[in-house]
Amino acid sequence: MSPRALVLFAALAIAWGIPYLLIKVAVGELDPAMVVLARSALGGWSCCRSSCCAAR
Repeated sequence: MSPRALVLFAALAIAWGIPYLLIKVAVGELDPAMVVLARSALGGWSCCRSSCCAAR
């Protein structure tokens, strides 16, 4: 594997793993239902925002 591929793989691993780390921390501090609600609201907001922008 080339050095560039290793750097890209490491960047992908970090980008993919950080949300799981943040969920683990959030569940320790907040009620799991609140974490689910917040993630769902954020996902819905970003989906709606991107589809609204695409329609313009």
